[in-house]
Amino acid sequence: QTGDICQACRLWLDTWHAILAIIERSEMDSLDEFDDRFGGTQCVFNWVQDLGTELHNAGLEEPAFFRERISLCETMLDRFAEGALPIDNFKTALAASHFELGDRETGDRLFRVWLEETPQWGSGWNSRSDCHWLFAKSEHKDAMRAEQILQEGLATPEVENKTHILERLQLLYDETGSDKK
Repeated sequence: QTGDICQACRLWLDTWHAILAIIERSEMDSLDEFDDRFGGTQCVFNWVQDLGTELHNAGLEEPAFFRERISLCETMLDRFAEGALPIDNFKTALAASHFELGDRETGDRLFRVWLEETPQWGSGWNSRSDCHWLFAKSEHKDAMRAEQILQEGLATPEVENKTHILERLQLLYDETGSDKK
């Protein structure tokens, strides 16, 4: 059956747990090592990112999938963050999933910690702001908080992707009728 994202995610999660079991039994230290030994058609890191995206989509139908996404992201951050893998997307997905489940405090705390560690993370400023405005549920939209976060990001010396932060701020102003700012 096409379009059954929830069932597809259940199968993906079974596969992910099997991969983790193989990594554990074989005492591998990284996903790269798994890829080197098993030589699939796609690297596991890319596959796991796709899984994270689809868990978000399934979570919109069944919120339990946001908890699965949190678990996936925590595993990636706890076990595979060392090395050359770009894992900022997992940080964003972890915090955003907490927001989706209504645990805004945990999501915001995670972003705050990461942005204190790496204040130049421009995408992190945007993503944190998005959780308060752009992607927030209507009852949780907080334009003032989103603006404050973006302004903090802009004030950060050597912040990456400053243009993207400015674009997001302009979008916020356009959507809230604050064009003059």
